[in-house]
Amino acid sequence: MYKVFTLKSFILGLPVLLGIFSACTSEYGPLDDDAATTTATLVLSSASNASTKAGEEYVSASAAERTINSGYIGCFDVNGALIQTFDFKSNFVRKSDDSPVYESSSLKLKRDTRRIVVIVNCSENLTGYTTYSQLKKAAISASSFSADNIAKIGELLFTSTPEANKTYNIDLTQLVARVDVAIKVNNTIAKNVISAFIPQYTASQLASWYTNGTLSSNAPTATAVESANSVTITVNDFIRKATISTPSWVFDITSSKVYNANGKSDVLLGDYGSNYDYNDYDIAQSEQAFSWENSTFYTFEKKSGTSSPISFKVTGDLKYSVATKDSTVTSTASFTWNTTTPSGDADAVTYSNTKSAVGESTSSVKNTTTKTFGAKITDGSTTSGLIHGYLYDVTGIITPVSATDVTINWSIISADNITVNATFK
Repeated sequence: MYKVFTLKSFILGLPVLLGIFSACTSEYGPLDDDAATTTATLVLSSASNASTKAGEEYVSASAAERTINSGYIGCFDVNGALIQTFDFKSNFVRKSDDSPVYESSSLKLKRDTRRIVVIVNCSENLTGYTTYSQLKKAAISASSFSADNIAKIGELLFTSTPEANKTYNIDLTQLVARVDVAIKVNNTIAKNVISAFIPQYTASQLASWYTNGTLSSNAPTATAVESANSVTITVNDFIRKATISTPSWVFDITSSKVYNANGKSDVLLGDYGSNYDYNDYDIAQSEQAFSWENSTFYTFEKKSGTSSPISFKVTGDLKYSVATKDSTVTSTASFTWNTTTPSGDADAVTYSNTKSAVGESTSSVKNTTTKTFGAKITDGSTTSGLIHGYLYDVTGIITPVSATDVTINWSIISADNITVNATFK
C-alpha cells in the first residue's frame, strides 16, 4: 500500500504549468499608520518533493520547477475579507539562481491579518476576489505548460495579531502533475552466443614438436612425461579463445505527443478534508508535443474515471544490433596419446585450474551490425485520475517482430527444353 496525501498534507514535487499572473499592491491605500501594521519577513518555499504513485520514493523538483515568476499574496481578516495584497515581483527576491526560496523582508502586515494566501505562476488575475470564500471557488488555467512556470499555492494562518519582526514561512504546494513516460523494449533475444573455443596449440602440433625435439622452443611452458605406450604433454597457462555475440534491440525516440492533458483546474484552495473533490474539468484536447529527450509532460489533475483520459504517442526507430567481443579462458591442459600409433590426435585432453571466466573481455567491441525495423508499442498505457503530488512513471512496452527474407529458386522447363531460372522473394 502507498500513502495517499491530500492537497494540504503533502508537497508535490512535480513540474507544472505556466501562466503569468499579476497581483496588485495594496488596493486599500498606503500603510502609513504604524499602529495598524506589523513589520515581518515572509519566506516562500517551493522546495517540493514528488511522491511516486507506488513505493514511497521521493524525487526532488528541478531548479526550473522551483521557479516563481509571478504571484498573488492576499491577506484576509478573521471574517475572510480581503484587507491587503502585495505584488510579488516588487517585494520578493530569490535567494540564489536555483534556490527554491523567495523572501521579502520588512513587509507591513495589517494587524488584523489572520490568513495569508499565496498563489504563484497563475495565468488568471485574482485581484477581483475580495473574500476568502470567493477565492476558494476560483479556477486557474494554462495556455501551455512549462517547467519553470508551475502553479503553486500556500496558506498561513494566524491565531492572533502577527508578531513584529518575525519571519514567517509558507510552503508552496504545486497544482500540476508531472508525468514521466518511459519506453521499454522487450529484448527477448538478448542472450550471449559463444562460439567454439580456439585452442592455443592443437594436439597434432604438440605431437609434432615433441617428435622432432622442438617442444620446448615452441611451447615453453609445456612438459612431457613418457610411459611405456603413451606420452602426456602438460601445458601451463594454456589459452583458449572464443567470440561472444550479444544481440540487442534499441528504440530511438523521434517524437512524442500527448492528448487530453488537462489545462484547467478548479482545485485551487478547495476542501482539504475527507470531502476533497477531484478536479471537475475533463476537456478533450488535441495533441501537443512534449519533450521526447526526457519524455516528460505536465497536466492538471483529472477526476478519476474521466471520459477523456490522458494518452500519449511515442514514435521512433527500433534497431537490432549485434555486438561481439573476445573472450579467453586460461587453464592447465594435458594431452595424452598412444605412442605406438602416433597420429597426432590425443586420446584425451583435460583442462583444469581455470583462471578466467568465460565472457571476460580482452578487447573492446570489435564489430556491430545494425538493422532498422518498423516499431509499434503493443502494450500502450493511458493515464486517468492524476492526483496532485504524484509523479507517474508510465511505461509502454515495445515487442519487436522481425521478418525473414526467403528466396525460392525453381526451374521451368519449356517444351523446347530451355531452362528458365526465376527468383521469388
